[in-house]
Amino acid sequence: MTELEQLLARELHDLTARTAVVETRVAGFLGGLTLTDDISAEAVTDELVEHGFVTRPLRGNTVQISPPFITTDDAIRQLVAAIDTVLSVQEAK
Repeated sequence: MTELEQLLARELHDLTARTAVVETRVAGFLGGLTLTDDISAEAVTDELVEHGFVTRPLRGNTVQISPPFITTDDAIRQLVAAIDTVLSVQEAK
């Protein structure tokens, strides 16, 4: 599990290069992605469902990421790639 937590932390940290991302954090196997005020966490989570990933918006304009414990490296990378895609679309609006 530690390897998956570290992978999640690294993959999410890479998203801080996006202008829409204020910060990322990981505690155990839970991730948080805080967004700028002009990008809605709710809109991002709604769009992620269309990509096959269930996340949820939290107060503070944060996207909560809670991968299942039986996930794989590839699934984490796919989730973060989907987040990156959705953020790209949201930033372009």
